[in-house]
Amino acid sequence: PDIFTLYEQNMGMLTPMIAEELREAEKLYPETWIRDAIKEAVNQNKRKWSYISAILERWSAEGRSDGTYRRDSKTDPDKYIKGKYGHMVRR
Repeated sequence: PDIFTLYEQNMGMLTPMIAEELREAEKLYPETWIRDAIKEAVNQNKRKWSYISAILERWSAEGRSDGTYRRDSKTDPDKYIKGKYGHMVRR
């Protein structure tokens, strides 16, 4: 099922506001992350979007236990080497 159906099946009624939040999350995170975050919330018996969102934000900032980061983190590997403070970064 898509993430909208998955949300309804596991979390409750899909309101227009939550649907918009899910669309925004799709732009920021891989779909597998959203699915896994919903599953994690269900496992913890936390059935609120804010809990799912916090999981996604934590994974984005700290990485997941499987070693993956946000989908766009590898698009420019020199992002932190170039620029104003590039001389301070070791590769």
